[in-house]
Amino acid sequence: MKNILTQWLYLAIGIAHLISILLENTPMTQYTKAILMPLLLLYLYVHSKGNVKITTLLLATALILSWGGDVALIFQADQLYFLLGVGLFLCAQLVYMYLFTKAVYGRMEFDPLRSLPFILYAILLLFILIPASGEFMIAVGLYGVCLTAMAIASRLRGGLTGTLSFQMVLLGAILFMLSDSLLAINKFLTDLPLAHLWIMGTYIPAQLFISKGILAHDN
Repeated sequence: MKNILTQWLYLAIGIAHLISILLENTPMTQYTKAILMPLLLLYLYVHSKGNVKITTLLLATALILSWGGDVALIFQADQLYFLLGVGLFLCAQLVYMYLFTKAVYGRMEFDPLRSLPFILYAILLLFILIPASGEFMIAVGLYGVCLTAMAIASRLRGGLTGTLSFQMVLLGAILFMLSDSLLAINKFLTDLPLAHLWIMGTYIPAQLFISKGILAHDN
């Protein structure tokens, strides 16, 4: 019962955050964004209490890094905070990638065919973004590679875990990739209409789906 309540609390704050974006209520937007990952960590704690595994610890690490990235990007108008946020999220993607290779039964092997859609998408996006990213060119390229590797790892879990776990993690990874793509396009290419609404509207469920998918595997 408690894990259901914490999940709904996370979703409620997520909806409040999206509403605050529409209302252009900056203090509420910043506050709700800053408590999203702590609420998801609470959900993880309640759900896995007394049954901590390496996958649980890796997931918690990724969520903590994501929380740091969220807070840093609140102040992304300052280039230092933007780079800090990107760096923290890059570390989170690396942890997620490693987590996905551990949350399987058996050995994960690279499959070019299943990886191809993610690779093609990343090549196209980076081809557009890198020339426009200026001094952030290296950071954008490196982050794009790590994000793509994370998404590929989620796809390669197919057949190595339960159907529910595979589908949830894959959906979460795709939404994460979409969210970060929108953020980069809005940052470096063009101002997207309601950009922050779409960025957070994909990011919030992405983190929840990944968390639920990993917990479904552990159970």
